[in-house]
Amino acid sequence: MAVKRTSKKVKTSAPVEKFEVAPTLPHLVNTESKPVMKSWKGLAIAAAVLGAIVLFWYKTDTWPIVAMVGLRPVTRMEVDMALFSRSGKVEVDNRVTELQIKAELARLGIKVTASEVDAKIAEIKANLGENADLETLLLARGMKMSDYRKQLELLLGAEKAVADKLVVTDEEVSAYLTENKDLFADASQEAKVKEATDTLRLSKIDQEISGWVNEVRTKSKAWVLPSLRVSTSGI
Repeated sequence: MAVKRTSKKVKTSAPVEKFEVAPTLPHLVNTESKPVMKSWKGLAIAAAVLGAIVLFWYKTDTWPIVAMVGLRPVTRMEVDMALFSRSGKVEVDNRVTELQIKAELARLGIKVTASEVDAKIAEIKANLGENADLETLLLARGMKMSDYRKQLELLLGAEKAVADKLVVTDEEVSAYLTENKDLFADASQEAKVKEATDTLRLSKIDQEISGWVNEVRTKSKAWVLPSLRVSTSGI
């Protein structure tokens, strides 16, 4: 008896599709970006520190560290604290007065030009004589020319504020020459009058400006911490 062979069909599974999985794990994505971000942050911090140091030098004309004793730095803050303990109240007093004068001159509409300050400096240099140097004298007093110009600007402004009280009359000149006739024995009449007028005007400038400053200080409001109470003396 013949056997009938039958073939079995083998079922095959569907073709497998290939998928590519992208490496989206956080530690794989940020591996290269972290060092870059850190470097930029470090550069930004370094630039900020450098900028602060340069600004400090520009504003104070010194560095935060002014000296080194071995490995021990001497800071600008230490120096400032020592100076403040010695003359801090006087400096606060002067600064408050300066700001009060500036505010009063602004209220009165009084301005002093750079050319007026230049003319005053030229006059001062002429009175010093040929062998004297103004800048050298200022440095010996611990003052720069820029600071001296600011003082002269305030002085000239105060002179304008009291200008109507600085007029020297003929009677005052005559009385001065009579009282000091021994001082002008060999001078001409014109020279006598000029010197007497200049002397009386300078005396009035000192007197009137001092009174004006005290008046400004009295009527101007200023609040000072109790431990740094401003004295009542003028500048």
